[in-house]
Amino acid sequence: MRPGQQAANIARKAMADALQEAAERIHDHAAELAPKTDPEHDPDPAVSLAESGRVEMSEDGLSASVIFDAPYAAKQHEALHFKHPHGGQPKYLENALKAEIPGLAGIVAGKVRAQLKDGPKDR
Repeated sequence: MRPGQQAANIARKAMADALQEAAERIHDHAAELAPKTDPEHDPDPAVSLAESGRVEMSEDGLSASVIFDAPYAAKQHEALHFKHPHGGQPKYLENALKAEIPGLAGIVAGKVRAQLKDGPKDR
């Protein structure tokens, strides 16, 4: 292995691990904030908004997407005038991201420390 390559591999693995953890935290927080369903009036009661969420990672692990794909997810996110009598709020994904941003540096730092201590492991 070339000089510096091991350090680059450690950094890449740490970033991928940190991104995965951060995306999962954002997903979980957004699911808590997502408008809650009303079984009588829900457009698709078989799929709750919170349950439609997932995290998708790129192949290299350096890009993540948090997705909520219930048929009405985007409308619920953007409609600031909607009332949510069963709980939740609009901008649930955006607000979760904003709330989690302060902790992201700590996640990255922790993963880098762990990788430096343990060394790179195969994915």
